[in-house]
Amino acid sequence: MAASTSYYAPDVSAFVMTLEANGVGHLRRTYRNPIDGTTMYALVVVLPHAGRAFEVHGASVDRGLANGFSPLGADECAAAFALGESVATLDAAWRFLGGVDSDDASASGLPSMLIVKVH
Repeated sequence: MAASTSYYAPDVSAFVMTLEANGVGHLRRTYRNPIDGTTMYALVVVLPHAGRAFEVHGASVDRGLANGFSPLGADECAAAFALGESVATLDAAWRFLGGVDSDDASASGLPSMLIVKVH
C-alpha cells in the first residue's frame, strides 16, 4: 500500500474485535519480522474515497482470533510491509512513550498505538 500509515501495538486483539463489532472491512495478515523472526499480526483498514490505508501491527493476538489472519501473499511486498524494527525495540519505544494496554480516558478500550512509518 503506497499511501499508508503504520502503527504498532503489542497486541492487536482489541482492534480486531472493534473493527468486527462496527462492521469495518479490513485485511488481516501475518508475516515474519525480518529483524528478529517474530510472527507479526497486522490489520489493514482502507479509508474509503481517500486512497489511504491505516495499518496496525502487533506481536500477539488472542488465540481465537489468530486463525483469521492470512500470510502475506506473493503479490504483497513483505519488505515494504514490515515495520523495520525488532519487537523488543518497538515494545521499548511503546512503553517509553507511555503506551497503555487500554485507553480508559477515551472509553474506547483500545491500546495506545506507536506510529512507526508513513508512506
